[in-house]
Amino acid sequence: MTKNKTRRLFCNNCLFLTSHDCLYCLTDSEPVMSRGQRVDDWLHYWEVYKCRGCGSVSFRYYLSLGGDPDIATEEYYPPRIARKTPAWADDMPGEIQSYLTQVYAALHANSRWLVSCGVRSIVDSVIRDKVGDQNSFKDGIAELVGEGFIGKKEGDHLAVAIDAGSASIHRGYTPSEKETNKVMDIVEHLLQATYSLDAAAKIVKAHTPTRKKREPKKK
Repeated sequence: MTKNKTRRLFCNNCLFLTSHDCLYCLTDSEPVMSRGQRVDDWLHYWEVYKCRGCGSVSFRYYLSLGGDPDIATEEYYPPRIARKTPAWADDMPGEIQSYLTQVYAALHANSRWLVSCGVRSIVDSVIRDKVGDQNSFKDGIAELVGEGFIGKKEGDHLAVAIDAGSASIHRGYTPSEKETNKVMDIVEHLLQATYSLDAAAKIVKAHTPTRKKREPKKK
């Protein structure tokens, strides 16, 4: 890539692929030696891009072996957003909001092991906040279901997310990107069901005009 060329890149502000102008590009090579012979080169690219949509600027580092895209890696700064933080995240209680901030930061850095562990902590915090300390996650989920915060099916889904987090903490399990997003679907649904939707319903109810009673018809 050379200066003044364009590339389609994901934009964190626009939240989709947009055209980016390359403002600056620096290249370098590093020889790959075998038995005293130069057999290939590691190619380094440091590039600065500007989005044509919103004007935001980002940095890209690209490394490949002899220009082969199958033997290459790339990094962005700021990191590409893996999942947008929900608008309701700021309405969460302090501890849960803190955990959420760290979980989404881990998502953007592709640290899926940390995400899995963080989700487990979020669920633990929700259980303590809503139904108090419990002997186990199983008991905590049962209490959430029993108190009507979530349905039985949602409880079953939550147990799966907890199992994934426990496997990460105790057995070093790192879920795939697809599995991580499924776990995030589950925990986001939990937070919406127990906090966000209830608050939203109260706001809507408070601003909805009441129905006027009909006057009885005169005979």
